[in-house]
Amino acid sequence: MLASLSSLKYVQLGVLAGLWPTSTSRVPMEPEELVQAWMEAVPSLQYLELSFVHEGWEHSWWRMECQDGHPRTFRRVSEEGLSARNWFDLEEW
Repeated sequence: MLASLSSLKYVQLGVLAGLWPTSTSRVPMEPEELVQAWMEAVPSLQYLELSFVHEGWEHSWWRMECQDGHPRTFRRVSEEGLSARNWFDLEEW
């Protein structure tokens, strides 16, 4: 299904913390694992925003990068991430 999103450039994901039974429950993955999965599934993706605050996770932005034919990588960006949401025309979606 994600492969059909071939022109997707920016995604904001939010997760309901109430899905876990107690406030001490751990999220079953790390933020980097979620970013990696989206980067691999949607090759056009440039930015991923995680709007999720729970047990070690915080609101964060991630930029997908490709350098001279090397495999894509990602890195966390804060200032740039705050602006990135405005760079893409959300009305198109």
